[in-house]
Amino acid sequence: MLTCSEKKLQTSQEHFRDDTVDKKEMTGFRIIDIEIIISILLCPECKNNGLYLVEDSIFGLCSNFCLYCKNCPFSKGFASSKKQQRNSEINTRFVFALRIIGEGFTAAKKLCATLNLPAFLSKVSFRIQELKLLHASESVAEFEFVFLAQEP
Repeated sequence: MLTCSEKKLQTSQEHFRDDTVDKKEMTGFRIIDIEIIISILLCPECKNNGLYLVEDSIFGLCSNFCLYCKNCPFSKGFASSKKQQRNSEINTRFVFALRIIGEGFTAAKKLCATLNLPAFLSKVSFRIQELKLLHASESVAEFEFVFLAQEP
């Protein structure tokens, strides 16, 4: 005969079995509190909690991190955003989103400060991102015009 605690544990274990867990692939960006994530992670080598995160560098909303374990020699470096042609995707998307809603650099600074995000790009870097977006949209528009001109 199982105790109530054993039944709850058994039910809990069944819930987390691989064949019963819905494995939807997560994509995209999330705003997370780093302290919360670090507090629940276990080292993949020694299986202890005791990981700590060091921010090596930052450019806009993209950080380069190194994850270390206090209990073993494990370390792993990674960026907080994918890169596309040496540009952090999050920075490009952030500038694009601001431009879509008719806002610019000042709004970016205010939004980052309000959400306690790292200080965003410099004004010059923001303008460079805008120019890259402009060139990309011009290329797409030109391609579409050529394509439409060829239709009968």
